[in-house]
Amino acid sequence: MEQKYRGIISTVGGSADPIVVSIERNRPEFVLFVVSDGSRGTAELVAEVSDLDTPPQYDYLEVSHPEEFVTSYQEIRRGTEAWLIERELDGLEVTADITGGTKVMTAALALAGAERFQEFTYIGGEQRDRGGLGVVRSGTESLITSFNPWDAYAVRDLERANRLLTGYNAELAEDVLRQAARKCNPELSGWLTRLAALAQKFGEADRFSFSQLPAYLGGANFSVLKQEFPQLEDLGNHWLRVAGDLSNENRTPGRSTLLELLANAQRRRWQGRFDDATGRIYRAVELYAQQLIKEAFGVELGRLTPNAIPASRRGAFSQKIGNLPPSSVSRKGVTWLYQTLTSSDDPAIQEKAKIHERLKDLLQNRHNSLLGHGVQPVKESDLRMLWEAVLREFDISESEIPAWPDIVLTL
Repeated sequence: MEQKYRGIISTVGGSADPIVVSIERNRPEFVLFVVSDGSRGTAELVAEVSDLDTPPQYDYLEVSHPEEFVTSYQEIRRGTEAWLIERELDGLEVTADITGGTKVMTAALALAGAERFQEFTYIGGEQRDRGGLGVVRSGTESLITSFNPWDAYAVRDLERANRLLTGYNAELAEDVLRQAARKCNPELSGWLTRLAALAQKFGEADRFSFSQLPAYLGGANFSVLKQEFPQLEDLGNHWLRVAGDLSNENRTPGRSTLLELLANAQRRRWQGRFDDATGRIYRAVELYAQQLIKEAFGVELGRLTPNAIPASRRGAFSQKIGNLPPSSVSRKGVTWLYQTLTSSDDPAIQEKAKIHERLKDLLQNRHNSLLGHGVQPVKESDLRMLWEAVLREFDISESEIPAWPDIVLTL
């Protein structure tokens, strides 16, 4: 008979027969008996009568208080972990047999085993003592194998993925969902795989990697998920606009990208990563200036040339800001970008040139941070003031910031 498990962990009660059946049919290399003071003798009897050419190596884990659930769980959990390490066993090579022992011991092993093992076994049978309510009659036993329900239905994985997505840790959520898809039941596996692909796209968007998103958004998997989570429709359309913005690296991104930058900053803010959030807001302030320069002078990414400045303002521009090279390809700093807007013929653009002056003190926190030129962490209160000021200056309401939909993954 082919060996199925290298190890068995078995609770032991007053009857040796079902445990002998489990060992003889599974033919493990190692057995850990979970016993009480009163059932150790039963376990030792099992070791004596098991009919195997190569008997397993037996170990014993004695539960100190077999009627106390919390204590039993703690002792079984710690004991099985130590046994796995000592015997160099992987959880996938072990089954937990929950046939014998007190109800408390059996429940404790089931709970501890659900954290580590993929399968459980139980010795059952239709012929029992006490009018069908007692133990299985010797010689009529059958070995029943059951998958771990926490794995089969990805219970813990879905809970963890929910926490990770809520915390905007999309890449970790993707990894959890892909691992769950490999070990759960086939019906659930396909759904988890689709969710993992969605989490992957959340992660790509969070890294501002939008090039692969259009193909995904036009595919069948996303179409299926939109039926389950209709709020994905608006987010998908937003991602498409950002992807279009970023398809040409020599073109100034538009409003959708500005909003995504702010959304990205907001996610870092909610994660408590205030320095990162400030850096992203700083880039949004720079992008807004580049957009205004494009509107005022018709050039991309703030790359001004002398001919882009109105003839009537070139002299004043040179005196205030300096001469421009004939073909400007360098990217200037935020202060310089806003200063150039004063040379526009449009009074509204000239007024917006004052934005940087009003934000200057708040932006200084970025320069002093680890992501700038210093080592001072950005305070949450300073970030909040910067956030509110930027939205006010850009005339953007909080409701316009694109948010990841609340996707709650349940069985």
